[in-house]
Amino acid sequence: MMCKTPPPARPPGGSPKRRRAKRIPKTFQLAGHEISVVYRELDDCFGQFDPVKLQIIIGTGSTKSVQSETFWHEVIEALNFFSEAGLEHKSIQVMGMLLHQAVDSFSHKNKDK
Repeated sequence: MMCKTPPPARPPGGSPKRRRAKRIPKTFQLAGHEISVVYRELDDCFGQFDPVKLQIIIGTGSTKSVQSETFWHEVIEALNFFSEAGLEHKSIQVMGMLLHQAVDSFSHKNKDK
């Protein structure tokens, strides 16, 4: 368990369009296990996945959008752990950011009506 989550990347040209961050679950299922999500003050990172405790720890000292991005990064860390994929951290970082953007952009409104 290492704290490797770097600060999120900022898009060129300023801040991204503000959206309401989606809720982070308290628990979720992965590979037949229940993974809990807890919030704690962290000094040297934004979050971490603990494979022994089956926990994602999110740092409390950041914005809601950074916490959301960190959550998805740590989900990818957990997927990497359970699948023994051996992904490089930069790949985990990119996949976490892309997944965060995709999930955050979901809309459940029916635009055809």
